[in-house]
Amino acid sequence: MLALLILFSFCTGIAIYGFIRKDWFLFYLGYFLFSLAVIGSELSAFATDGKALNLANASLWGVQLLLTLPGKSTKTFFQKVHAVQIKVNLSLALINVYGAYIVNHTPEFNTVAVATITHTLLAILALVAIARFSREKEGPDS
Repeated sequence: MLALLILFSFCTGIAIYGFIRKDWFLFYLGYFLFSLAVIGSELSAFATDGKALNLANASLWGVQLLLTLPGKSTKTFFQKVHAVQIKVNLSLALINVYGAYIVNHTPEFNTVAVATITHTLLAILALVAIARFSREKEGPDS
């Protein structure tokens, strides 16, 4: 369990670092790696317990994984999909708000505080990124 917490914290750190540096590749890479870790953890739990909730959680973070597939966007590409970036970040925020909620309401988690903090940080980060995207007329690669 400690190894998973370190992995989740590392992925969250990558997203925070990318946000601070305005390196949107690293920002989304953090979410992507976080999604991979959640999917692996949930599928492992599903294989052990067979609970449908674990499969549903893995599916939801599969959506986050697809939304954050790594790829360097050029400035002109970003200008064309500026509205899509806002929708993607809103989706990331909603997924991670759900993650914080489900961690707090699932008795199997014995590390609720750390898991809640990482999900909450990722949700807030996505919302703040929306504000930053909205202010930037030329996109994040400018």
